[in-house]
Amino acid sequence: MKLMKRLACVLTAAATLLPGLAQGLAADAAQTVTISPDATYAINDGVFEGWGTSLCWWANRLGYSDSLAQQAADAFYGDNGLRLNIARFNIGGGDDPSHRHITRTDSNMPGYTVYKNGAVTYDWSADYNQRNVLQRAIKAAGDDMIVEMFSNSPPYYMCKSGCSSGSVDGGSNNLKDDQYDDFARYLAEVCYHYETEWGVDIQSIDAMNEPYTNFWRVCFSHTLRLHKNTYFTAYSNAESDLNVLAVM
Repeated sequence: MKLMKRLACVLTAAATLLPGLAQGLAADAAQTVTISPDATYAINDGVFEGWGTSLCWWANRLGYSDSLAQQAADAFYGDNGLRLNIARFNIGGGDDPSHRHITRTDSNMPGYTVYKNGAVTYDWSADYNQRNVLQRAIKAAGDDMIVEMFSNSPPYYMCKSGCSSGSVDGGSNNLKDDQYDDFARYLAEVCYHYETEWGVDIQSIDAMNEPYTNFWRVCFSHTLRLHKNTYFTAYSNAESDLNVLAVM
């Protein structure tokens, strides 16, 4: 099984590196570390599911090219590559199209909605680059693949600052108080479309990323991180919306 091969590779590498590292440690820093296969982690009943990487935002930069996308998928997830089996996919919110402050080509993540005069429509052609890498990575990884969707930012029109890069002060929640349900629905709609239209088996959704940072401000060169007080309501609502969509 691929997972066992990955684990064996990691343990072999660790066995090779640890003696060298130990020689460089000062004597007064020595300590005893006990590793036991009987000790289990509370999350996921202690089951180790594999190794992976976020696709944010490198996949957005190189996914325009089928050749580069395939090379990346093979290098990270293929049998002749690292044989990773977990991918974190960034559901972009999209910034105000009139803004020009996001100068990095990788972090200028498109959203899936078009907002005009208060009306919202979905554009499922958006985010082709990242999706191109994801679909090729899934094929390269095979049956062991685990996909998690996560969000760096809601769409700009759901943000208090009107900008997907962050709040005005960088330390406060940027999701409008009346937009929790809409943001949850947005996440649910995107995940549902990926599962039903593109056959992506999604294991989990994370409604935010790096919630404790305070330097993601309005008109920053990247997209924002929602703060911790946003997470639980948005995640719970997204879960409910997915259940509704699944029976429609």
